[in-house]
Amino acid sequence: MFDLCKENKKQDLVSKKDLTIIALDLFSRYGIKSVSMDSIAKKANISKRTLYEYFDDKETLLSNALEYDCKGHVELVKRLEENLESVIDILIYLYDEIMQMPRWYNRKFYDDLMKFPRAQEVRQKYFDQFLQTLMKWFIRGVEEGVFKDDINFEIVVLLAKGYAKMIRPSHTFSRFSSRDVYNTILQVFMRGICTEKGVQILDRHIRKKRYELSNN
Repeated sequence: MFDLCKENKKQDLVSKKDLTIIALDLFSRYGIKSVSMDSIAKKANISKRTLYEYFDDKETLLSNALEYDCKGHVELVKRLEENLESVIDILIYLYDEIMQMPRWYNRKFYDDLMKFPRAQEVRQKYFDQFLQTLMKWFIRGVEEGVFKDDINFEIVVLLAKGYAKMIRPSHTFSRFSSRDVYNTILQVFMRGICTEKGVQILDRHIRKKRYELSNN
């Protein structure tokens, strides 16, 4: 009876959201297949039985974790759109947030994700929505005078989709850090579509980033 009360007390202290965040962190760092329901329960300091009361299986938990993560980025995009003056500022700040996500450096996460179709569908849904947002930003950039108006941005969106796959950790860039790969592609990509006004804003961000790195 004592053990049951203790378990119920633990369950009260750990919410479904807590478990989702814990699982997302573990999946991101170690890959999906390497993380068991046992290890998630242990990290949350609950029993596996309690974990299964929240989630039917690991793919359900993974899907919830991706849904939570993607919704967080949707909210971030809204805040950036409301508070930043230029669409270039939005893209740079969003890029900085992406660079802080550990799974962007973990090839195993992406390899494992392909084996979980329901979770992959969740991610793809939000990624498709982001590509639509990206197209909206390109149009806004032309209106702001920071992006060139003679570019087919439908093709640029397709290129961005390709870049997103290419710059994940791979043998192609194994000699370089993921940050260096991202920085190089971002600068080349952005400079190619920027007007002179846009380049000035981009260079301002680059100078700021270099200053921050030199003082760390």
